[in-house]
Amino acid sequence: MNEEMKYKELVSRYADNEVTSKERELIEQLLKENKELYDYYQQLKSMDQILNENPVEEVSPDWEQNV
Repeated sequence: MNEEMKYKELVSRYADNEVTSKERELIEQLLKENKELYDYYQQLKSMDQILNENPVEEVSPDWEQNV
């Protein structure tokens, strides 16, 4: 895994609040210094917001019979 991929994985985990405090410090510094990573983080936040605004519809128990 190259460095860019490693940082994107960390940013993704950061967006999901799945990082250690040490990783959080590193990522927050990277986001200040690296516009590409910052833009990636913003994209992740936008996708998360869209997904949370559109809840998944529940499937009826007899959905197979209607197909």
